[in-house]
Amino acid sequence: MTIVTRSVRAGHVYQPCLGASERVHAAGTTLSVTVTHVIDPLSRSGAALQAGTRAVGVLVGIQNRGPGIYDSSATGDGSVVRSSGTATPVFAAHGVCQTPLRDFDNYITAGDSRHGCVAFAVGVDARVVAVRFSPHGQSVGRAAWATPG
Repeated sequence: MTIVTRSVRAGHVYQPCLGASERVHAAGTTLSVTVTHVIDPLSRSGAALQAGTRAVGVLVGIQNRGPGIYDSSATGDGSVVRSSGTATPVFAAHGVCQTPLRDFDNYITAGDSRHGCVAFAVGVDARVVAVRFSPHGQSVGRAAWATPG
């Protein structure tokens, strides 16, 4: 596991940088989660966006270290922290972040690895400052990665 840290708020909060793996404890199992890249802006995704927003993609890898099964939803587990405004998961019709019919973090057995992308609508003036992974959409066990900038 790579441990790389960076100060996010004047030494108060330390978060790993993109590409670092974080151990996440979920009900009945342990995951190694890696946020590898933030695609900003996410071009040609086919996402239906509100005026004043842009699409952003978050590439994630999940390895289930066991012993249990991890069965959740990528749009519920992943989120982005913005400098302002809100971020909403959006359906990407095509491209590198195309939303699959079966969610990539759905039913991951012990020893399995999955990779996928989640698309978000973010305000055109907002900056993505961090990415979060919250197992089963809960704050308990949450991991976060700082984004460059």
